[in-house]
Amino acid sequence: MGGCRVTDEQRQTVRALAGYGLRQQEIATIVGLVSVETLREHFHDELTLGPLEARLNVTSTLFRKATSGRDPAATMFWLKTRAGWSERGPREEPKPSSHTVWEIHEYAPPRSPEQQKLLEEMMARFDGSPDQPTRWEGDKGYFEDEEDEVPRRRRLR
Repeated sequence: MGGCRVTDEQRQTVRALAGYGLRQQEIATIVGLVSVETLREHFHDELTLGPLEARLNVTSTLFRKATSGRDPAATMFWLKTRAGWSERGPREEPKPSSHTVWEIHEYAPPRSPEQQKLLEEMMARFDGSPDQPTRWEGDKGYFEDEEDEVPRRRRLR
C-alpha cells in the first residue's frame, strides 16, 4: 500500500470478503493490493474477524430457525449436528467392561544341567515317563454312570 492510508471502507470490504470465504489472493486483488503479504500486514484483524463473525451470524440464524418451531428441517439439522441425534435411534454409550481378563505367566528360572537331570529323574519316578503327562478319565469331559451320581475320575494307564 506504499504510502496510502487504509480506509474504513476497505476494512469493511476485507472483513466481509473474508467472511464470505474468499481466498486472500482474491481479496487482495479486489481491494487493489499487489500482494497477499501486504493484505495480511494491513488487514490482519479483518482477515481474522470476518470468518468468525460470518460463522456467528449463520449459527445464530440457524438456532433462531431451529427453535422457532416453524422450520422442522433446521430443527432436525441442529439436533443432529449439535445434540447428537440420529435417524437410526439413540447412540449406544460404550459400556465399561465388567469382565476382567487375567493373564498369568508362569516363570521357570533357568536350570543348571544337574538340576534338569535331577528334575527328570524325579518326574520319571512319579509317573513313569517325563514325556507323557498323566491322563485322567474325563479329561475331555466327565463320565457319569447315573444321573444322581457325582462324576468320578480315574487315572488311565
